[in-house]
Amino acid sequence: MNPPIDPRSNRPHKTTRIRVVVALVVLAVLTGITAEAEEPNTLFIETITVTGLRNVSREVVVSESLLREGESYTEEQLRQAVFRINRLPFVLETSFSLRKGTKRGTHKLVIEVKETLRFFFGLEMPMVITDLPFSIEPELIQPPLRRSEFDEDAEGLLLAGYRFFIGSRGVLFAALDTTTEGIEVGYTQYDLFGANAFLNVGISHGIGNDSWGSDLEFGLPVKGNHSLRLLWSGRQQDWTSQSSRSRDWERHLAFRWHSDTRNDILFATRGALITAGIEYFDSRYRFRDLPHEFNDAQPEIRFQRDEDLLAAVFTAQKFHQINSRSSWSFGGRAAVGRAHYWVTEDSWWSQYLPNDVNQQIFEADANIGYLHTLWRPAASRQLNDLRWRTNLSLYGGHSQYDKFTTNDSIGRLSLTTSLAWRSRWGVLRFAVSYRKFLGDTDGHREWSGALR
Repeated sequence: MNPPIDPRSNRPHKTTRIRVVVALVVLAVLTGITAEAEEPNTLFIETITVTGLRNVSREVVVSESLLREGESYTEEQLRQAVFRINRLPFVLETSFSLRKGTKRGTHKLVIEVKETLRFFFGLEMPMVITDLPFSIEPELIQPPLRRSEFDEDAEGLLLAGYRFFIGSRGVLFAALDTTTEGIEVGYTQYDLFGANAFLNVGISHGIGNDSWGSDLEFGLPVKGNHSLRLLWSGRQQDWTSQSSRSRDWERHLAFRWHSDTRNDILFATRGALITAGIEYFDSRYRFRDLPHEFNDAQPEIRFQRDEDLLAAVFTAQKFHQINSRSSWSFGGRAAVGRAHYWVTEDSWWSQYLPNDVNQQIFEADANIGYLHTLWRPAASRQLNDLRWRTNLSLYGGHSQYDKFTTNDSIGRLSLTTSLAWRSRWGVLRFAVSYRKFLGDTDGHREWSGALR
């Protein structure tokens, strides 16, 4: 039986006060545990040391990591910083370790970088098995808007070049490239304006053909792995015969939001790549007769073709690691746009190409892939590996014209398997693709020239 409470006092008995104190202590402990679980532990980074550097400067590595000495970071933030360094084109592998700092609760971050060589090469050897002639490639949106790391339509590639590291944040390269059929020179400036931004500038010239090209890309980090990117590219090529001269040029402008958490730029096994933006593409072609040797007057243009396309494009790719050797991925792409085509009406081309036509376009594709490391030497000094990748993708597109009652709906199923060997010298890849085209490909055959 509990002792009675003194009616002359409003205070509870001593036992009741003890119970209240114990309850408050338990509540405080539980609240602290919950807060600790919700807020991940942070590590105070006293110093940042980068090891293994031969050509790359420490400033480029640290600026790309977005880390600062004297700040606190979670272990996941440190891991994402390493992933960002690993996505640099001249870095092959990156790891980090923590050591005790000079004071209690502080740490020294050590980043180990394994570089590629100054000389680099790339060799791509694809083989395509399809049920359509190679000249027929039913795609609605022009190739510049479709170029990506997951594009299976890349042609054979041979690339060989050399890098020159200029100052603490600049990289200059020169290369022979079969995609431009000539030489390409480019420069990249890292940590631009001290804001971790970058600028890529490139120019190319065809050997054996009168062609020129230029590229520009500007990237500005927004927060962490998110950035805004502005891209521009232009190509021009001239053909001259004994009686005629023609010029073909194209331009591509894009503004994208970019989110990248992949642990590798070529063979990602973790993370994701997501992009969204607005892209514009235009193409011009002019054909004229050469003036007669007794007539200096400028000849009129016999034929001209103009193509314009404005599209909103979204891409996403997610990577999941199964074990130390295997991973799988899935993703997709969606694009919606409006195109306009115009050709000279009185030319014989007008019977094959649409004239003054507007076109509404929608495209979408989905893919799933598997990546497995077949071989990798145990000695870490031998930086090379052999990987096998298989990818299954499904593409679908629909277009609607403003001057025609018929519309195009096309599709494609692709299965690609490839072997890739990577080392400090570069990448060698052999791929075999089987493509099965679906839908009304015959109806699309008539417009394939203009749409490409």
